[in-house]
Amino acid sequence: MEEEPAVIRCVLSEVSFGAGSSNKPSYLRKNELQTHLSSLDAELASIDAEIQALQQARQNIVKEKEALQRELATTRAPNRTVKVSTSAKTAGTTNYDEGCIRDQGI
Repeated sequence: MEEEPAVIRCVLSEVSFGAGSSNKPSYLRKNELQTHLSSLDAELASIDAEIQALQQARQNIVKEKEALQRELATTRAPNRTVKVSTSAKTAGTTNYDEGCIRDQGI
């Protein structure tokens, strides 16, 4: 089961703390409030630690990405050589005038 978001827990806690608090002695109410405050401080510290860990993970990924981009920029693609086939049958036998002579009926 997923944990409730901090905002919902806080609102629910305030509702429960507000109910019937006038029946309790002030020292008990103060103790409850102090306990609740400590709980919220611990939760904030946990969230801050998660944020810091995620920021560090992000920085590591950005560094790795930049390193790969630098490597990619300096790496040359393999030279592609175009192979031209020259056979004895087709070499030098193209005659562009031949079509013109046929068209004239000569």
